[in-house]
Amino acid sequence: MAPAACIHQKFTKILFNWSYQEGYTDFIPLKNKTAKNLKKSEDEEKLYFEQEEIEEIINVLNSKNTYINLLAALIVEFLTLTGLRIGELLVLTENDIQYFDIGGEISINKRYYRGDIDIPKSKTSTRVIGVNKRTIDIIKESKNLQRTFGIKSDLLFPSTCGKICSHHSLLSVFKRNKLPTKIHIYRHTHASILAEMGIPLDEIQRRLGHESSDITKRIYIHTTENMRLKESEKFRELEIL
Repeated sequence: MAPAACIHQKFTKILFNWSYQEGYTDFIPLKNKTAKNLKKSEDEEKLYFEQEEIEEIINVLNSKNTYINLLAALIVEFLTLTGLRIGELLVLTENDIQYFDIGGEISINKRYYRGDIDIPKSKTSTRVIGVNKRTIDIIKESKNLQRTFGIKSDLLFPSTCGKICSHHSLLSVFKRNKLPTKIHIYRHTHASILAEMGIPLDEIQRRLGHESSDITKRIYIHTTENMRLKESEKFRELEIL
């Protein structure tokens, strides 16, 4: 191989590996492309998690009594219950929450993007969503967690130094615990939960903050088709006498 080609190949490997470590790509690092890593990559291609999978992930994170692990567990549950983008969650403050007797509302009007606070991704991304009591409890648990570790911040889910928690920090937590690193899958899981509840596709898309999405449509069709098959199976077992 010519020297120039060797240099180009080496640079390409370095670039891919750096992108993977920083969370900018889901490609497996070229130097670590083993059968084990390929299997892990295939597992992460699933559209969404089942409830027992979410519970397992949260249990793994909660098994280590460090701030970042406990925070990641709360973030996983919060994303699953709200369908927020990770960039929307990371900049939430008390001012974005309205509390009711049961549950509350969250105003999404900004996001963390390329190392700074930015305007929402699109006009439809600016929205107000209703949340249940457990979501509000997670916020309270996060504030208690901050007090326990001596962290002062207006953010609901800050880093150990009270600043915006980076996407890279969360990815590192998932990697260390050998958990799937696609944070966006929790947003997809929320969409599947809403589909199972019988919420129409357009309402799901409105809650997620976009006018249309091929992946959301895929999740909706996949979830509702599974529900239809389960219903058909029940009816096949129906007996009168």
